[in-house]
Amino acid sequence: MIYIDPPYNTGNDLVYDDKRTTSQAEHEAVAGQRDDEGVLQVGEGSDRAQDRKAGASLHTKWLSMMYPRLLVAHHLLKETGVIIVAIDDTEHARLKLLMDRVFGAENFIANIIWQGGRKNDSRYVSVGHDYMLIYAKNEGSLRDAGVRWREERPADEATREAARIAWAESGHNPEKATELMKSWISSLPEGNPAKENNRFYEFDPDGRVFRKRDISWPGGGGPKYDVIHPSTGLPVRIPERGWRYSNPERMQQDIDAGLIVWGKDHTEYINRKTYLDSGDGMVPTSVFEKKRTSSSNALDALLGDGVFGHPKDVNVLSRWISLATENSKSALILDFFAGSGSTGHAVMDLNAADGGDRRYILVQLDETVGKNDYDTIADITRERLRRAGKKLASKLTIDAANIDTGFRSYRLASSLDLA
Repeated sequence: MIYIDPPYNTGNDLVYDDKRTTSQAEHEAVAGQRDDEGVLQVGEGSDRAQDRKAGASLHTKWLSMMYPRLLVAHHLLKETGVIIVAIDDTEHARLKLLMDRVFGAENFIANIIWQGGRKNDSRYVSVGHDYMLIYAKNEGSLRDAGVRWREERPADEATREAARIAWAESGHNPEKATELMKSWISSLPEGNPAKENNRFYEFDPDGRVFRKRDISWPGGGGPKYDVIHPSTGLPVRIPERGWRYSNPERMQQDIDAGLIVWGKDHTEYINRKTYLDSGDGMVPTSVFEKKRTSSSNALDALLGDGVFGHPKDVNVLSRWISLATENSKSALILDFFAGSGSTGHAVMDLNAADGGDRRYILVQLDETVGKNDYDTIADITRERLRRAGKKLASKLTIDAANIDTGFRSYRLASSLDLA
């Protein structure tokens, strides 16, 4: 996975004075998109080929800085890799077009909106959001691999504990345990996540908690075939929208697995089960809200006040790294606009939480800052990683996995003059 938070081009944050002395074709060759004979290597049916042959469009200085970097980023990703680019309104529209060109519009996954706060001094509208544009290297490869991004519901842990208590107090009686769960949900205050996600309350004879879900075809037009009720031996009622599953064989798989909730007889509709402990989780939404001030406060506590402005939120990064890598404990994450090192910090947090061995690669210019005893941003990056690693290590118990918080630091040297 690649995560980058490039300069937003707000007028004073663009320090990348690239000297572009190579042609577009040479950039594509370096990025691995042309072979040794100079033939453009693009996927079958790609909508990028014709655009490149027509020649490069005129871009702003910011787009000219971003374009070759995104070409290399595309080349570096594996086929099932994902890139997330943070941006604000200043360049969002142009970045979207540039990403469509480099990665292909067919590989666009989502435009995430992060609402980070309110600006009451705004003249017209409080614009407190940023974006995260997400693209796959090859969305078809993700689909073929059966990738589905899911995360645990906020209320799952509390609901599991309440279900454990209800099952024990009921004497392992499913009907009584269900009533106890309903009473617990009703007792919760409004706005509680477990009250809003209130459909996990029914019990199987073995004590597993489930919710009923619709088994009809979304939007209508689904197939219609007989599904036989196990008690009456007659076909159950078919939903007006048809069955969710395209054929009887797929329906039979759920029947055999005990994932169907039958009515008392064939005159009632059936439902499918989703268990609380199934690990299915919930799909992330394209809009989320989290105050940005918390990330600044956390970095100030770690490094001192005002060392680095507007750092990314480590918890937000951890969440999206986990989602985009399907929580792979061996994922490799690249950030070539490292800033204060939030991405590396997030990777270490994930490893500390689940014993993973994820790795990160951070790249940061030696941009001069000259404050708080730090000469460059890269100095801040390194010190942040050292202190974050030390803080994580101090919290690990004896029984916890031995999390490696070390890193190697390299400096790009000038090319040797062999003349």
